[in-house]
Amino acid sequence: MKRSIDITTTSVIRPEILRKTLGTFCSNLFYDDKFDYRLIINVDPIGEDKDPMEVVEVAKSFFDDVVYRIPKEPSFSKAVMWVWGEILSDYVFHLEDDWIILRKIPLIEMIRMLEENDELACLHFYRKEISNRKRINLFGTSYVYKNNFYISRKPFGFSLNPVLVKAEFLKQIVPNLNEFANPEKQIRYKNPLMKKILSAWRYGIYGRPNQTRTVYGKNGLHWRNDNNFAKPKDKPFLTWVKGA
Repeated sequence: MKRSIDITTTSVIRPEILRKTLGTFCSNLFYDDKFDYRLIINVDPIGEDKDPMEVVEVAKSFFDDVVYRIPKEPSFSKAVMWVWGEILSDYVFHLEDDWIILRKIPLIEMIRMLEENDELACLHFYRKEISNRKRINLFGTSYVYKNNFYISRKPFGFSLNPVLVKAEFLKQIVPNLNEFANPEKQIRYKNPLMKKILSAWRYGIYGRPNQTRTVYGKNGLHWRNDNNFAKPKDKPFLTWVKGA
């Protein structure tokens, strides 16, 4: 029997950006037919002047099983809360719509690492080259090398960069999120609602010393610049703002 993997994606209306993302990830990570993949995607109604269903159709061109939501108003926090609230599998890959993966990675190996390390909540892909050291400082904390991945020495927070994560961890996080703040800023050790949860887990980065970057995440930035979108300057980031 095949194992199920849910892939959670938050997107805006930019179908060709999503096509590039899913194209690289399906070729380099979601290629193993030992798994049944289910894509859970929220398409916020902001972006290009196109029907948001075009984004859904792109998703369906890569996955047979697609669960989607197009809300009436855009909200990054509500999008994250919804996609994580729909998960059914034991392991989840969270993938925002504007990343590409640069090499073939065995998903089954990543799952094995999580299975063999009960305290490990997740394995992130890192967007920069990893140094030749067996101890590195990333995401504001120290990581120590251990059998093809780096593991955090103390809790800090959780990034929404491409990540394979245990559903058990996400199910602890979701009830403590609120819709009025950037979820990535909420999942921090300094947040009293998250401190106890985050302290119970450790966090990993998939990679080895002297490894070139695994993912590239600038496609979204280039798209925003080309289409005159930016983050709001005077309030928490919940959606992009169109320039004049």
